[in-house]
Amino acid sequence: MLTDKVIGFKLEKQEGFISNEDAILYSLGIGFSEDPTKKADLDFTYEFADNFQCFPTSLGAYGLEYNAKLIQSHPYIPDFNMMSLLHGEQWTEVVKPFQPGMKIFYDAELADFEDKGSGTVFLVANTFWDEEGSIILRSKSVLFVRDIKGHKYKSTGILRQISIPGKAPQTNPDKIVSVPTKKNQAILYRIGGKDPNPLHVDENMAKMGGFDTPILHGMCFYGMTCKAVFESICPDDISNVLSFNARFTSHVFPGETLEVFIWGKDSGKLLVTARTQERKKQVLIGEVEIKKSKF
Repeated sequence: MLTDKVIGFKLEKQEGFISNEDAILYSLGIGFSEDPTKKADLDFTYEFADNFQCFPTSLGAYGLEYNAKLIQSHPYIPDFNMMSLLHGEQWTEVVKPFQPGMKIFYDAELADFEDKGSGTVFLVANTFWDEEGSIILRSKSVLFVRDIKGHKYKSTGILRQISIPGKAPQTNPDKIVSVPTKKNQAILYRIGGKDPNPLHVDENMAKMGGFDTPILHGMCFYGMTCKAVFESICPDDISNVLSFNARFTSHVFPGETLEVFIWGKDSGKLLVTARTQERKKQVLIGEVEIKKSKF
């Protein structure tokens, strides 16, 4: 790998459209309207709802397939097995509200990378614009590729500047939310989340990736965690959610229950962790920035 040629590679700006179906399928995939009588959920799953809208983590998922394509098509990155690619971190910053029915434009740039010994971490940055050219969302995806290693490059850029808390506080959380996942959660999520990676549904492919059975998409339980914060802390207005930056610390098997722990009731930044109830395994740690809460 030619390390001095990696950073700065971009794919051309793409045009997209957030259809009603895009918004609904994504929201169903992270658990909205599991109870069809819950009227508040229809704002995210019913196109004729008075307040029909997109959940803010959905656009981060929109660009993820494009990000994998960027790394695969990079002329100075060697070929690798897609089953060796894992999602390490996701950063989502909402700049301006976006709605179903919008035409959008987005790009992808390889902004940084680093050799971790057991593989290479790549940071891909996305910007999303509306038709008027205003930025509506920024996202960053940290992707780990096990098949690429040995070049010994160490970052001096964004990967060194960004930070997510390394561990949860020793104090009791201000709120705990239980979030069940379904055994078919990955099958529900893969279309709306625009991540058809067979590792999440095909046992043979999962084994190629080092797992005995298919695992849940990181972006699925990322969205489910953000949903848990929204519903329990600031449920009246989705614009209260300004950003969600998180690190995936382990995997989730479909059917497990997430325990979401929230700290920071007197702060605009909430520290959040998620762990599996069954295995007591932490799977995510991050921060959600909000405008106001109802603790």
